[in-house]
Amino acid sequence: MSRNIHSRLFSFIVYLLIYSTLAVKVNTEEETKDLIMVFILCRHGDRSPVHTFPTDPFRKLWKMGYGQLTAYGAKQHHELGQMIRKRYSTLIPEVYHKDEVLFRSSGTERTLMSANNFIRGLYQLEKESTNHLPPVFSRLVNEDHLLKMSSKCPKFKRLFNNLMNSSAVFQKAYSLQDFFSYLERMTGYTFPKDRSSPENFYPAWRLCDPITIWVEQGLPSIPKWVTNDVYQKCASLLDFKHYIRFSEPHLTRLRGGPLAGHLVDLFRERINRELKTKHQNNHPDENHHSSEGLHRRFVAYFAHDSTLAALMSHLGVYNGDLLQVGGSWSFSGKF
Repeated sequence: MSRNIHSRLFSFIVYLLIYSTLAVKVNTEEETKDLIMVFILCRHGDRSPVHTFPTDPFRKLWKMGYGQLTAYGAKQHHELGQMIRKRYSTLIPEVYHKDEVLFRSSGTERTLMSANNFIRGLYQLEKESTNHLPPVFSRLVNEDHLLKMSSKCPKFKRLFNNLMNSSAVFQKAYSLQDFFSYLERMTGYTFPKDRSSPENFYPAWRLCDPITIWVEQGLPSIPKWVTNDVYQKCASLLDFKHYIRFSEPHLTRLRGGPLAGHLVDLFRERINRELKTKHQNNHPDENHHSSEGLHRRFVAYFAHDSTLAALMSHLGVYNGDLLQVGGSWSFSGKF
């Protein structure tokens, strides 16, 4: 292809990604029949808290361990797989084929389990049928720069630390001094002595993880100190965590940028494949190389709220709202 065609192709894919991120309507059969590829990015299902603290009354509740997929989370992804099958029935082959379908997950148990439950729903596999599940590819957490936003990146860590020491973050920490003190008193978790320091955000983020999960899962006998105001402040703090981590272009280039570039490559590869096939069909008398090989129709990745926030921020469409656990974005392309 000429340089001009490559440029138009790249622009088309970028437009496709942004448009698909914003689209929330359910596709009809008419809208999906001409699709050449669909990519979905899923947030793992409902999980147990990742963190705990000295006065946590639910420390023994999570039999599967911390940060693990719950039974409800497994159900969410099984149903998501069924829904995706119904939505893209004309595109996704009924039987898994390694060259047409790809599943990838971050290296955490909750995302891997979400992927397996999604696959069961997508292919209508019985729970007892465990011998023929399609593979879910993954990488070590510290090396996964596409799906795991806590992967090792010294440059991102340095830039983020600089941002956390900015005057704006100091001002926000100063406004939350009383709340930080309240959390320390109620949880027994130690905060920095200087309540106006941005360092207070780190223990607050750890504590707000279990607190918001208790409320959202409707656990019985939640401590009385966890009022609606406390819940709202914790939810706001977690939103701020995603915002501040990916609030500047030089940060999103290191986190959301690699995944955005990867998506462009996937769609470019699929479009080039389609162009080659059309050329061969239009010129049957020419000698062609074998057309066998990868021709992805459906790609599903399973990741985290931070993955979604990083990608949305890099695409310039993050407004502070994230998908609920068990949800997905669909990126689709027609030719």
